[in-house]
Amino acid sequence: MKALFTIGAILFALAGCSTARHWESRFGDAVRQTREAQTLDPQAGLTESPLPLTDGKAVAGSLDKYWTSYGHGTKGAQQEVSANASGSAATTSR
Repeated sequence: MKALFTIGAILFALAGCSTARHWESRFGDAVRQTREAQTLDPQAGLTESPLPLTDGKAVAGSLDKYWTSYGHGTKGAQQEVSANASGSAATTSR
């Protein structure tokens, strides 16, 4: 009787492990699906076209609106926007 109980307990434990393969095969699917849904352009690294430049006045206006939306002013902080060799805009504070 004790041997039958032991065999039954072992079979019951192994039956619980048999469903683990289903879970392991799909592990991380939600993360991968969410990352793919949030990716704007998956082929961005393969294109050779440069990004469009934003003019300095638009960037300065955006920064000013951003800072004033949080109650901070940009008075006294002059910002200079210039294009570097790679074609992207760089902002420096003085």
